[in-house]
Amino acid sequence: MDRIAPSPAESLLRKLAVAAVGRTGSKLADLYERIGRELPDTRLVFQNHGYAEAGETFDWLRPEDAGHRYPLNLARYLVAGLDLDDRAILDVGCGRGGTCSFLVRYFQPRQVVGLDYAGSCIALCRRAHDHPRLSFVRGDAALLPLADESFDVVTNIESSHCYPAPWMFFAGVWRVLKPGGRFCYTDVFGDLAEPARMRRRLESSGLVIESEDDITDRVARGLAAGYADFERLLGDMTSEQRGNADLVASMLRSIKRIPDEAYASGKAVYVAWRARKPDPMPGSSGRDADGRDGAGDTP
Repeated sequence: MDRIAPSPAESLLRKLAVAAVGRTGSKLADLYERIGRELPDTRLVFQNHGYAEAGETFDWLRPEDAGHRYPLNLARYLVAGLDLDDRAILDVGCGRGGTCSFLVRYFQPRQVVGLDYAGSCIALCRRAHDHPRLSFVRGDAALLPLADESFDVVTNIESSHCYPAPWMFFAGVWRVLKPGGRFCYTDVFGDLAEPARMRRRLESSGLVIESEDDITDRVARGLAAGYADFERLLGDMTSEQRGNADLVASMLRSIKRIPDEAYASGKAVYVAWRARKPDPMPGSSGRDADGRDGAGDTP
């Protein structure tokens, strides 16, 4: 297969975010470590942009989740129609654990595992989300520290723009999924050519794309509608003792600007995919002639 070079363009989200100091295996890991340290309040469990259909009533939402309705709704949209009962689910880039908590409380999965590169996020998740079927592990999305064919569903929400080598992540998703397992994936792209590259990388990994959906307008609606909730929540967490006022102000400025400056202007696009790991052909072990996973190592 032809190699698909990683894009040199940075996400618009990076340009709008608080500047991160230092370099790690994830382009924004230092930022999320900072957020975890300076905003350790367990009431903040979501960091995605949210999702809202026109005229949505949210009659399915539990009262205790009202303040997170739009970010939680993005997770709900992503797994809509899947049978998650008695399934093993992995959420990569779990952040502060909101998606994992939603999955284990609104469905009946056998197991939910959240993985994130930021240690402060994992520590917060373990404090915030206590459930016997829910666990969290620190790890690199490019080198998933999990067994082959151990999950029925893998989710990844608004996280892959942090990964220096997303093709390695997709190959890992193929490896940890059981045959027939689903990959539910969504992200924001400041480079408008990037979704096409991501589509080819998904296909190169061996995954079969079942659906692709440009949800930019619905995400922009959710982000704008949820701003007041987010502003109230972060306002309650601003602390002179923690010295986090600059961080909070920068986060709120970014959230307020993104719907117009990124989405409405056409400078960024938000896309969701659902992909499947195919069942092996009869008589096939799912490995190629060199003994490697069928997903290979092509970016």
